[in-house]
Amino acid sequence: MSATNKRAIASPRHTLSACAAIALLWLFLIGQLAAVGFFARPSPIFPSWIQVAILAPPVTFTAAWLVWPGLRDAFAGVGLFFLTALQTYRILGLSILILWGYGLLPGGFAIPMSILDASAGVLALNAIWRMNDGRPNWLRATVIAHVWGFLDFGITIFLALFFWTPTFLDPAVAPGGYASLAFPPLSLFPTFAIPFFSIAHIAALFLAARTKSPHIAG
Repeated sequence: MSATNKRAIASPRHTLSACAAIALLWLFLIGQLAAVGFFARPSPIFPSWIQVAILAPPVTFTAAWLVWPGLRDAFAGVGLFFLTALQTYRILGLSILILWGYGLLPGGFAIPMSILDASAGVLALNAIWRMNDGRPNWLRATVIAHVWGFLDFGITIFLALFFWTPTFLDPAVAPGGYASLAFPPLSLFPTFAIPFFSIAHIAALFLAARTKSPHIAG
């Protein structure tokens, strides 16, 4: 294998390694900030710095995608199948109902959020089943799964801002009150999980837009 070919193979790997390192650094940074209550403070533009933490990574990634061919090549190597399969873990959003059951989260947020997140996971499962089966409509199912998963995050943010209220189905509130999304461990959901999965959605939608034939990419 020539040196040029070796560099061509190594470059996407280096790019993905750099992305993984940045993700770990982000995880460490937001963990430290959450521990000192930084995300409970209002930001100059949004109600709190949580919204900044949600938006900054996907916006930065999108800008990098548009100007950095190496990033596009790296994620093309990852493939649509993996990026879609990653979203199946959203079914675990139903676990939020456990916190609701212990009176740690209000039903106005927890009930719809858990259902929406699980539905995103189900759509992702449907997409990878069709992809793996080679069905003609696999690409449409994949796009629908990622668009819905992305919209789900927007709805979740809306619920957290405007529907942080109990419902008639709610159990008694925990003695210490509701848990806060601004402090660990729940702070990892809006400040890390949402940006991480949003980036996966964005990369998948960009890859889907580049897919011209019905073969499976990735």
